[in-house]
Amino acid sequence: MQLWLRYVGGSAAPNETLADGRDWIATTFLGRDLLTAGWPWITFPAMRWLTSYLRPSMSVFEWGSGGSTLFFARRVARVVSVEYDAGWCEAVVARLRAQGLGNAQVRHLPPEPGDDGALYRSSAAEFAGMSFRSYVQSVLDYPDGSFDVILVDGRARLGCLVTALPKLKDDGALILDNSEREDAAAACAVLTGPDWTVRHFAGPGPHSAWPVFWRTSAFFRVPPEKA
Repeated sequence: MQLWLRYVGGSAAPNETLADGRDWIATTFLGRDLLTAGWPWITFPAMRWLTSYLRPSMSVFEWGSGGSTLFFARRVARVVSVEYDAGWCEAVVARLRAQGLGNAQVRHLPPEPGDDGALYRSSAAEFAGMSFRSYVQSVLDYPDGSFDVILVDGRARLGCLVTALPKLKDDGALILDNSEREDAAAACAVLTGPDWTVRHFAGPGPHSAWPVFWRTSAFFRVPPEKA
């Protein structure tokens, strides 16, 4: 409760933060799922920023499908979503079809037995001894500079982030969810330095009893004249 009071009290837009509390309760305790809502599983402040950032002409690539896939498909020209779980992939595709959203492609790329190194390894214990190489390298099927937004919110995030860099447009945004976690430190370190700038969106997010508060970060290439 103290975290919520500080969050609302410290906001320049208390109506927004109060709405965050309402939506957090609805998705965490009252059964409103993110696929039905068409919401990405990122913090509410990041969701607000992303809503204002997206343009109808944009192309988006994401690792980790779900409500975010519908969220993007309603707002941009093209979405490519990579998902490792077959059942969830089918559910997302069915929801896209039901809503007449034909501009999103959901690719099912499960892990395979083996250990191809840290770039292709998930931090989740259930995937010990499994490689996400095909999952990570799926973005290599597209020309460099193909995407305005790339969202890293799935498995093997370090590998996804490193592999994604050439595929991001020079003025694009690379978004990393849960960037406060210890296992995200290596991914964040890749994007530190004079060539990159970052906006952190810390706060509560939907469908999360714990942690209620986390951080989503958006990284941007610094134009050469500003580096």
